Amino acid sequence: MYRRKNLSKSKYINGLQCLKLLWVSSNDTIRMPPYSAVTQHIFDQGHLIGDLAHELYPDGINLHTENISENLIETKASLELRRPLFEAGFSGNKLLLPAGHP
Repeated sequence: MYRRKNLSKSKYINGLQCLKLLWVSSNDTIRMPPYSAVTQHIFDQGHLIGDLAHELYPDGINLHTENISENLIETKASLELRRPLFEAGFSGNKLLLPAGHP
């Protein structure tokens, strides 16, 4: 039996850089080094872009939640509204992708 894993944007990037880094970031987080100032700056810039997107699409729906199951349910329901979605989640092949979660 497989346990579902969350695949964030950060973990995806880790996997592109190094498959072992992806494994450690998903299964042995205590071994992960703290974020560097450069990495933190990149995260901060991503948040600024998100803020600008909210300004450009004020009728968008923010689906941010720490609960991935709740996010997936809200994403599915919100797709029918045909409005911009922020922090939508996706699931496939036993992987969960909650957008915007490191």
